[in-house]
Amino acid sequence: MKILLLAITTMIVISSCHTNPEGNKDLNQLSFFMDTVMVDSKGEFLFLNWELSTACVSKDGKTLYNLNIQEPSLEIIDLNNLQLIAKQIFDKEGPNGIGNKGRGGIVHLGEDALFFKGWPSPEIFNSEGKKSVSLKNLTDIKTKVTDTGKNFMYETIIPTDSENVFGLINEFPGKNFEFGRLNLLDSTLYSYPVSTLEKLEGYTITYDDGQIYDVNSPNIYVENINQYVVVSSSISSELYVYKPESDSLHHYTYAYNLTKSEKENRYPTEISDPKEFHNVFKSLNSEVSFLPPIWDKENNQYYRFHYEMIFEDDFSERYPKKTGAKVYLSLYDQDFRLKAEGELPQFQDIPGFHFVKNGKIWMFENMDDEMSFVRLILN
Repeated sequence: MKILLLAITTMIVISSCHTNPEGNKDLNQLSFFMDTVMVDSKGEFLFLNWELSTACVSKDGKTLYNLNIQEPSLEIIDLNNLQLIAKQIFDKEGPNGIGNKGRGGIVHLGEDALFFKGWPSPEIFNSEGKKSVSLKNLTDIKTKVTDTGKNFMYETIIPTDSENVFGLINEFPGKNFEFGRLNLLDSTLYSYPVSTLEKLEGYTITYDDGQIYDVNSPNIYVENINQYVVVSSSISSELYVYKPESDSLHHYTYAYNLTKSEKENRYPTEISDPKEFHNVFKSLNSEVSFLPPIWDKENNQYYRFHYEMIFEDDFSERYPKKTGAKVYLSLYDQDFRLKAEGELPQFQDIPGFHFVKNGKIWMFENMDDEMSFVRLILN
């Protein structure tokens, strides 16, 4: 185990917003301390090419599973001792072949089950590469229950619920969204309105100059978090939270002090000129963007990063060059009420793969091709 005090216990000040009975907000001071740890790869070259976008952490926080989609293989990391403990080769083709599954991410379901996201439907594998049959009919069921022109996508499941798959019903290229609960026992699709996601269509930019066709869409997140299904997007702080005990979808809105609570400008959605695309992309992404929340079970609260990207001033190519970002962190209580927000000036890039372990936020960092994590500790 290597603990690098490269950040030398840096203190970060964050504004905490507490609403009193009169509706005013009292600002207190909270602090974060920061250190960096490095994983012992045991001489192996770990798959860091995709910034751990195909990795997940076990439900107990002890193990990190990192899918190398190029080999393919599964790298298993002991997070307590910060070392590689196994590397399991997976089949690409055949009865247990993963094909292109896992490129959209993987999720640990508990025990020895991993949920591999992918098209046309996700699959479940164990850590030795054996495919489960529990979702074998999902593609056929989806085709049967969705209307022509619509897809059931962004699937996730709640580990304690073997009967349902959750996701979004929508039309290409990202419009007319509904939240869906698909019952696998009776092949019934239940839908719930998610009106905020209708705004996504206004931020989906299509570039077509006759030679190049490119669709740039906001990020959508459908995550199993703390036994809920949480739907969010990069364009807004709003959350939709499905609570299985009441079979209900709850909508949460927020008012931030340090940034806007959502993107506000309006943009053309069909562009053929590269310079216009450059300017629109830069303006759109200079506005605030949001990542999904993560759960801290030790402190019974959620954390959520949001950011504003910074770009070069001059036009050099269609996609502008990113030079940095302003990064912010929000804290929500266990009922998704916003209770604190603050800027993290020490971080000047968009947070990548991150999770909470033992009350600390772990953020992936590639340090000279070694798997490392910057850890934020709330004081």
